[in-house]
Amino acid sequence: MKWYERHPSDYKDDTWHLTLAEHGAYTLLLDHYYFSEAPLPEADRALSSICACGIDEWLAVKDNVLSFFKLKRGKYWNKKCESILNKAAEKNAASAKRVSKYRKTKESVTRNERVSNAPTLHNITLHKKESKKGSRISEDWKPSEANKEYAISKGFHNGQILTIADKFLNYWLGATGKNAIKLDWDATWRNKVINEAERLAPKQDEIGDRIR
Repeated sequence: MKWYERHPSDYKDDTWHLTLAEHGAYTLLLDHYYFSEAPLPEADRALSSICACGIDEWLAVKDNVLSFFKLKRGKYWNKKCESILNKAAEKNAASAKRVSKYRKTKESVTRNERVSNAPTLHNITLHKKESKKGSRISEDWKPSEANKEYAISKGFHNGQILTIADKFLNYWLGATGKNAIKLDWDATWRNKVINEAERLAPKQDEIGDRIR
């Protein structure tokens, strides 16, 4: 979900006892829950990453924050989040059904036109040649929802994804030569995410060693 309703009065009634740090962690966990449309992971390191804090900071607020969630099958679930997500899914399904019906109607009307306007062998060959040409990155490039979800699957939270995306765009806008032309920018993004995850892995391991 790109957005969700937030009711300040309800939130205040439920969270009056939280500290400033606990409010921040709880809000980030809710944002992640709605954005990923899935329950939260159980691992403390993953949860601290979502909250953009160190493991010690997370452990200090963990008990109060997770009191709003229920651990089942290795995941932290929130009843209200699930209710809102289910309603959104039903609404999206109804919308998708209407779109599908429209597309079928449009296809039936244009089917004859497609046959009469079928491309020649010359045009097909030309199109294949053109499709193999890469392009430079667009100045207004932004990571798609699929790109963001891929980064989240590698353990990054929203703030980190935005930072990686800014570096990614600035780097490729400034790149020159053939290397700055890519056939698949989504694949290039995935490689960037993998490289960032590998770069940060030793730091996470070092933190884990100090904790142990």
